[in-house]
Amino acid sequence: MKWPAFVVAIVSGGTLLAQAELPSFEAASIKLNRSGATGVGATALYFEQDGRFRAVNEPLWRLIAEAYRSNYQLRRFEIDGVPRSMDGDRFDVNAVPSGNPSFSGQRQMLQRLLAERFKLAVHRETRDMPVYALVKARADGRLGERLKPSEEDCSKVRAGGAAPPAKPGQPQPCMMIFGPGRLVSYGMTITQLAEMGLARSVLRPVIDRTELTGGYTWTLEWAPDDNPDADANLPSLMTALVEQLGLKLEPARGSVEVLVIDHVEPPTPD
Repeated sequence: MKWPAFVVAIVSGGTLLAQAELPSFEAASIKLNRSGATGVGATALYFEQDGRFRAVNEPLWRLIAEAYRSNYQLRRFEIDGVPRSMDGDRFDVNAVPSGNPSFSGQRQMLQRLLAERFKLAVHRETRDMPVYALVKARADGRLGERLKPSEEDCSKVRAGGAAPPAKPGQPQPCMMIFGPGRLVSYGMTITQLAEMGLARSVLRPVIDRTELTGGYTWTLEWAPDDNPDADANLPSLMTALVEQLGLKLEPARGSVEVLVIDHVEPPTPD
């Protein structure tokens, strides 16, 4: 049997996940970053409006996370199998597309780039692992003063539409603002708070079990454990959730889809 020119990935048992050849970047450069820079502002990873992909001082797992993302970038706990010998490496990537690809086209091109230059092969599997359940903290169900129902309808944005303009004195609607020890949103769902916001901070999957529906506005502020310059007057994340939003995280177990690396090598030179 003759295999196609490019295979995205395989799943357990050798079943092909995708056989069609993926679109590719017109030109791409991948270099090892030896700056040793760390902290806020030391890294960057994004697609520009014209489809150009840039990464600065980014680890391999972040490149993979962006390539295989859906509505949000995969978190570190959702990627398994990065070789220890490559886990400390950082890369600069500059890739130019042909034309202006769609969101899915951008990710397919990045998948192909990683397969060609890193010899990356992956598969997906579901694992039972420790998670957090996001629940209401108070027996009467009362929410915190910083968590309120939003008048903004973000359902069209979640379906792929453009976000409405910000109103005076309000944050940009239908977006979540991330910062060290800070999560702000106007119009997003509690499920998005759990899966996109809190999971990034606790480094574990978070499942929404609040039964709260619709859009909400929130401002959550806490002192991160890994930030020695954090405001000492701010509470821990777990305390801030209860005091500010009226929610809490409870340890639980759940089924989580994980992207497993079957094979990867240091990138071929430019």
